[in-house]
Amino acid sequence: MRWGRCIAVAVCQLECKPSRLEQIYESIRDFLHYALEVFASILVNRVGALEGWSVLLLSLLSGRGVKLRCPEYVASGLSVARSAPMIGYGPSVKNGGSMVEIGKEAPSFILEDSESQLVKLEDFRGKKVVLWFYPKDDTPGCTKEACEFRDAKSDFEAAGAVVVGISPDEVSSHQRFRKKYDLPLILLADPKRQAIDAYDVWRKKNSGGKTVMGVERSTFLIDEQGVLIDEKRQVMVDGHVEEMLAQLG
Repeated sequence: MRWGRCIAVAVCQLECKPSRLEQIYESIRDFLHYALEVFASILVNRVGALEGWSVLLLSLLSGRGVKLRCPEYVASGLSVARSAPMIGYGPSVKNGGSMVEIGKEAPSFILEDSESQLVKLEDFRGKKVVLWFYPKDDTPGCTKEACEFRDAKSDFEAAGAVVVGISPDEVSSHQRFRKKYDLPLILLADPKRQAIDAYDVWRKKNSGGKTVMGVERSTFLIDEQGVLIDEKRQVMVDGHVEEMLAQLG
């Protein structure tokens, strides 16, 4: 009976103070809106999960009268989601064919560089991009290729191009690789194979007489507007950097 009286008194007090109830409701609503906004923005901007439901959530938050705490961040997420709906955990080459087609817009991506900063393909608009996929940091072929790109960095810059390397290594591996060989290159970490799958470079390979899956050494040339203008697969390291420079003219 004592608990019953306590509950009854509490309910009565709340009913007598509707303004207080409204404040509590508004606080809870605002908190939930903010949590959903941050969650959806992280999915798109940080993880790269551009599945339809996360885009829908962002759209609802920005289009249904919700007061957004970080509208620029959400707008950025929506922009990336709509321009690159198949990156991350969305559909990829595993679920319906390669996205790569010469003459079409190159697949976008959002990946961390060696300084843990987020980098997306759109950051390089106005420059040509030599997008270089390689299997693994600090292995003989990849090291040789990286050092040749390093030595020719000023030549690529003179041609209006930026060299961007992508491998499935973690950020910490890129940090060691860059430091060990003094590589002034942009190296992006793709352990979840966002860009690797989008550019269809995760292929069967022969290693020591065994068939394994891994990154097929490949390079893609993207123009100033983000359109793919050439692709080179099963790249041989020797002479490759010179070949790319010659193509840039």
